[in-house]
Amino acid sequence: MALYKRIECKEGVVLGVWKIEETLDTLLSFYPNDKEILQLSESNINNQRLIEKIAVRVLLHTLLPTENISIAYEQSGKPVLNNGKYGVSISHTKGFVAVIIAPVQNSVGIDIEPISDKTIKVAKRFMGTEEFSELMQDADPKISTICWSAKEALYKVIGSPVADFRKTIRIAPFSLAESGTLTARILFDANLQYTLNYLIFDNVVLVWIQTYGTIC
Repeated sequence: MALYKRIECKEGVVLGVWKIEETLDTLLSFYPNDKEILQLSESNINNQRLIEKIAVRVLLHTLLPTENISIAYEQSGKPVLNNGKYGVSISHTKGFVAVIIAPVQNSVGIDIEPISDKTIKVAKRFMGTEEFSELMQDADPKISTICWSAKEALYKVIGSPVADFRKTIRIAPFSLAESGTLTARILFDANLQYTLNYLIFDNVVLVWIQTYGTIC
């Protein structure tokens, strides 16, 4: 499929989405880092997970074609790029991978999720009582999926002393559209508030955040 979406944001932030329609061999032909490919191929992961990992790297190479980059992971599981020049966040779901990069470390987060009624059923597990009452009056799976995805994207940036999203992040009511912004408040630090972008396409939700400068 090649690059499915590319969004240029302000402050040097860029994100991309790759729709995975290629075979593993085709994806491998797009990526020049043979050493990293060998390491991935020898890892104990199934074929679908390997395809997703290769697709992420192909997408990164497409977004930064002049950079010789590879991905490593901190002990926490957070991805980092080997050249130290960019902050990065990565997400994947069935059929898609998404990447956001920025010239500032630990400043961006991204999440991509399929729109699902399941998020309505489990919404009270990641929304506080008042938050749920404000956001879920219409029981719209787009709303609940956006909220889940937003909390995932924000968590990738800030981390949290408590992983329970009901106690750490609260989403303010927002008007649903095919694309837009929403506001999230960090409950363990009332002075922290962030704006996130979201986009709906192909029955998936994409949410991203940059924590410095002006948003997209």
